[in-house]
Amino acid sequence: SNLGAKEVEARRKAIKQSSETEDISEKESFSIYNAAIAEYFRPEFLNRIDEIIIFKRLTQSQVYEIFAIFMNSVKHRAAKLGITIQETERLRQLVTEAGYTPAFGARPLKRTISRLIESPLSEMILSNEVVS
Repeated sequence: SNLGAKEVEARRKAIKQSSETEDISEKESFSIYNAAIAEYFRPEFLNRIDEIIIFKRLTQSQVYEIFAIFMNSVKHRAAKLGITIQETERLRQLVTEAGYTPAFGARPLKRTISRLIESPLSEMILSNEVVS
């Protein structure tokens, strides 16, 4: 779940503004998440939770790798239609910058690839602008 995410993000912003440190510590974020979980769920349910996993934010290089995975999927589907796609480093930069939100991870990146690459390519295929 995303319980506590809003509180952790608010703390991150406060840290950035005050320049105390680079980012919130894992211990502090774990504490914030635990408090949010304890406040939301009943003790009977909490007793059934074996482990809480907190995911770290993606780095820019990880976002680039995820972009490559998503694009390989697009290329594979296009190849089935006899279409070859080549992306440039500039495209990779533009799409990853437009689609990466630290608080939401890679989900916005997938939507951005769909909006900026897949949908226009689909329209070009349907209007016979792309020939296989």
